[in-house]
Amino acid sequence: MTPTLETLVSLDRLHCHTTAELVGSDEPYLWTAFVKVDGDTLVLDLIGDRPDDELTVNDLFLRGRCSFVAGSGSHGNLGVSDVDEGEDVAIPSTLGEGPLGEFGFTLKPIPLTDRAKQKAAEIFPPEDVPDSVDGTVAVVVVLAEENSFSDAGAEAGHAAFRAALEREINDFLFQDGGSTAKEDLKDNLGFAKRELSPEDKARVKAKVGEAVKDAIISSGGASVIDPDEFFDAQFFSADSAQLIKDAVQEIYAYLQLFRETQSHEPVVVAVYKLSGDILGIEPDGVGYESLRRSHEYGTPAASGAPTALVIPARALRGL
Repeated sequence: MTPTLETLVSLDRLHCHTTAELVGSDEPYLWTAFVKVDGDTLVLDLIGDRPDDELTVNDLFLRGRCSFVAGSGSHGNLGVSDVDEGEDVAIPSTLGEGPLGEFGFTLKPIPLTDRAKQKAAEIFPPEDVPDSVDGTVAVVVVLAEENSFSDAGAEAGHAAFRAALEREINDFLFQDGGSTAKEDLKDNLGFAKRELSPEDKARVKAKVGEAVKDAIISSGGASVIDPDEFFDAQFFSADSAQLIKDAVQEIYAYLQLFRETQSHEPVVVAVYKLSGDILGIEPDGVGYESLRRSHEYGTPAASGAPTALVIPARALRGL
């Protein structure tokens, strides 16, 4: 059976390769959202508008809602106002009372309902019928460059980002009272579809982007002259199986800012490198814990692999 894991999603730092500003320094800010899809709020169930004997394992879908925690702040939330090429920005783990670059979840396996187990028994040997499936933790990251949006306008966009993203993620999960028609369930996560496709993610980006744009305009905080600019959003995730195989799943990606040329072709004009990781261990299962000893102090990135020296206790007897 899949074990329960203690997880920690950490965004450590941004490295500026190319600035967004042609003259002067960047003023980046960050929007984050931490997501969990697991047995805390979901089950794998048999769902469809036909009799059970006409349904198959492909009609096993996740039923419930995700756990969702949004990061805090907009303008200035990275604590820097002047970033130039080649510089590193340490991402604060928290901002005020809320998270920004770090959040921990207890990740529980997603149980199968009795109806789901009965259907799974049609294709699995009796001893292999699963009791549960893996849960997943994820983080969504949006980097932006502050220009002329008002603080209130940027925060209105941030509120829309949080609400629209949570809504769009939950649209891939069956909600009680929702349609059970096959056509309406085809995009839902379940036995046949374990993760979001690139097309799914692109559609979510577009819908959330439109919600953000509308909110900023409606707030009166937007400006057509030198508006704030948003880098391409990124999505990082790890499920229980990945974390059991390797307790440290690296986050390493380039965040790119696109601008349109006169011919309306998008070109990359600014690049930041994001680093971090997703940790997952069994609580009290192995007798060790993960400590982040220098992250909070904004120390520079390590120049090489960490080194450890293990001295067996018996070797100390003669000292």
